[in-house]
Amino acid sequence: MKRLFLIVIILSSCVTNDKESSITYSYIKNSTPFKVKVSFFKDGNTNSYFSTEMNANSKQEVFYYKARGKTVGLSYNKIIQADDSIVFQFETDTFLTHFNKQIDTINKDGYGITHPNNILNPFSFKLSKIKETKRTTTYEYVYEITNQDFFKARK
Repeated sequence: MKRLFLIVIILSSCVTNDKESSITYSYIKNSTPFKVKVSFFKDGNTNSYFSTEMNANSKQEVFYYKARGKTVGLSYNKIIQADDSIVFQFETDTFLTHFNKQIDTINKDGYGITHPNNILNPFSFKLSKIKETKRTTTYEYVYEITNQDFFKARK
């Protein structure tokens, strides 16, 4: 009887109680040959918590989220939706504004919310499943700053 009890204890200690979970990383990738300062604005004030500076041709993690269940987790794009606008300042002192509303399509100063390159547009981040195990799924959202953004800022 002691042996059976000992075997049950040993076997139960080998079983893990890990729950299913998902991990989501969000990145901004600067694919331009220029440094970029990314500034967030709400009601005319800079939101320095999210603002960041990026080197040329670099990728920076900007948000990490772990959740229960094997589902796509919260992304960086979802939490910045409260901002009014985001400004990319390239090291050449050119600016590109991403507006959190639709702007006149003739406006050459930035992207309206429906523009596919607007960082505030929920569809501007590319979602990829990068790893899946029995208990955990890992996703990554990537927003890419491109040369097209730089050329638009120069206009």
